[in-house]
Amino acid sequence: MVQALVDGELTGTHTFQVDSGMSAGGGADAAAGSAEPMRNPLAPAALYGKANASTVAIENRNEHGQMLNAGEGFFIGPGLVLTAFQVIDGASSLRIVAAGGQATDTKTVTAWNRRQDWAILQVTGTEGPPFAIAKADSWSVGDRCFYLDAAGPGNRVIVATSIVGKNTFPHAGDRISLGTSPANTGIGTALLDEYGDAIGVTGGVLVPGVSTLEGVRAGVPANLLLAGGLAVPAMATPMSQVSVPVPGAKTSTLEELTQTGQFVAPVVHRDDIIFGTMAREVHREKDGLVDAVQEKYEFSRSDGHAAVLLSLDPTRKQKVATTISIFDLDNKAVNQSAPDVSATPGGKLVFLSKALDIGKLEAGVYRLDVVMNGNPVWRTFFRITDQIGSDGTGCAG
Repeated sequence: MVQALVDGELTGTHTFQVDSGMSAGGGADAAAGSAEPMRNPLAPAALYGKANASTVAIENRNEHGQMLNAGEGFFIGPGLVLTAFQVIDGASSLRIVAAGGQATDTKTVTAWNRRQDWAILQVTGTEGPPFAIAKADSWSVGDRCFYLDAAGPGNRVIVATSIVGKNTFPHAGDRISLGTSPANTGIGTALLDEYGDAIGVTGGVLVPGVSTLEGVRAGVPANLLLAGGLAVPAMATPMSQVSVPVPGAKTSTLEELTQTGQFVAPVVHRDDIIFGTMAREVHREKDGLVDAVQEKYEFSRSDGHAAVLLSLDPTRKQKVATTISIFDLDNKAVNQSAPDVSATPGGKLVFLSKALDIGKLEAGVYRLDVVMNGNPVWRTFFRITDQIGSDGTGCAG
């Protein structure tokens, strides 16, 4: 393939084939006969048709049947659908919708890795042609690749992009960096080479559970979390990381993944929460208002403490037991406050704040949940570093 670039931007490609150039019966032809046959890249229309037939929509639903989020998946074998782990995180049930509109529910997972961001579902009642898996060494940085993106219910579009990097992250494994990434509802779709073989699964999030921030009202924009490295867009997990189970292998249910701490509990939406934030500390003023001093999501261990602030405007009086819980990336609680039981008056602005002891936490990324009456109602992620900025505050590690 010849690629034409202008100022570094791809403007066109041309594919050609080189053969031995010898007549039939020649020595070179005999050698070539033992090699793999030359493959021709698929036209975009053929790629789209092949991918669409093997791709499914996935609806993540809670115990009440309400949809928490949506994503994509694709067949890799009879009754096996591969997707990103973040697509199924926190689900009580999953609805699988095939290309023809046929839908089936499943609660069975045959294999998964939450840190590598992939999961294989066992699906019965709907089928599709499985994707062939590309060889692990068949792609490299600079290659063109494709994926289907969700553009609305039942509507998919094919997107051409390129591989712009390959990296390995501690505990998270290998990742393919892409020039573009699908929309949130397109996460979990197959990343394809020009022959229509799967080279990865889109998503590749490095911080499990960060996708649950969707809809959480925060005082600091989500793009600051991106800038801090807590969420990295435009990545995929290569197929070499995915362990396809053998027939008859032990399976697990979604309930078992919840009970064993694989899932992050979904945030329960409350209309009375105005916003939440983290800061170096919180000052309460005489007029009852509060001031968050130096809002940020990165702290140094030498700071010793941080603070969380939540603002509510409840419409009715209610008794609330509030707990602040901090989890590591393996979803293990590393710090939890004692329940603070209080009665919130209706029709009056309420500020809930709590100082957090972070001096004993190891450097790394953590999740913070504000839990009311047993349900997470607000969430964020923050980073702890060992470095100290010139002003005495934490700086990026």
